[in-house]
Amino acid sequence: MTKRTIQRTPTRLQAFLWLFALFIIPFIYIFENRIQSFYYRKMQCAEPRNRNWNSFGIPIPPGYSVHGLDVSHYSCDIDWDGVKKMNENGINVDFVYMRATKGLELIDFQLKNNWESAKRAKILRGAYHFYRFDLDPSRQAQFFLDNVPMEAGDLPPVLDIENDKKTDDARLDKEDVLKGIATWLVLVEKNVGVKPIIYCNLDYYKRYISGKFPNYKIWIANYNNIKGVKLPDGRSWLIWQLSESTRCKGISEKMDFNIFNGSMEQLRGLCKP
Repeated sequence: MTKRTIQRTPTRLQAFLWLFALFIIPFIYIFENRIQSFYYRKMQCAEPRNRNWNSFGIPIPPGYSVHGLDVSHYSCDIDWDGVKKMNENGINVDFVYMRATKGLELIDFQLKNNWESAKRAKILRGAYHFYRFDLDPSRQAQFFLDNVPMEAGDLPPVLDIENDKKTDDARLDKEDVLKGIATWLVLVEKNVGVKPIIYCNLDYYKRYISGKFPNYKIWIANYNNIKGVKLPDGRSWLIWQLSESTRCKGISEKMDFNIFNGSMEQLRGLCKP
């Protein structure tokens, strides 16, 4: 008996899935920045929210005199004059770090406005790059440098090392990861003239930074112990991100709160000459 070959016509669902895979997914990836910009400008940031906070809304450890925030487009439109006026029991916003770039594809759409407005409000400013483990570190360094117009008096650049949910860094070769981090740090330092700061949480510190990069300052994220944070290798931290739920005058969304381990004069001493 001769077997018949049955030709199956793709269903509408199958055709849609092929179309989605071939065209829509690459479109979303390429235009991710613009899509996020549309969403946050037109939807997430459209509702009026409380911008008149009088309290940071978190317990703040005593014994530190310099405090700051870090922001991104998730913070929506910021009233920087309001941020400058924020004061709770003598605690002000002395500095702010803002996300500038991520990988090779994303420039934070609030960067230009935040960068210029923070300077006008006379708040010490700095920028950070969200590192992608799977992308060329040299190109990432240049991408950051091309998009951050650093001037004398600006805070040192920051390399943000954390899980970006696109890359399973645990499967990458650790030595390759360390070489990539070192490449970014060296190239940015050479161009800016000051040593960048390394940002990570305790897990990533233990995984990659502990015992490494001794000449670079550490910005550690840890929300679990309001009394203080200790690095596992006994190293001192420069900045401690102690909360991601802080309120501030002039900003409608909650954000990250940071403590600088030193005086205002010492912080200024780290800035680009």
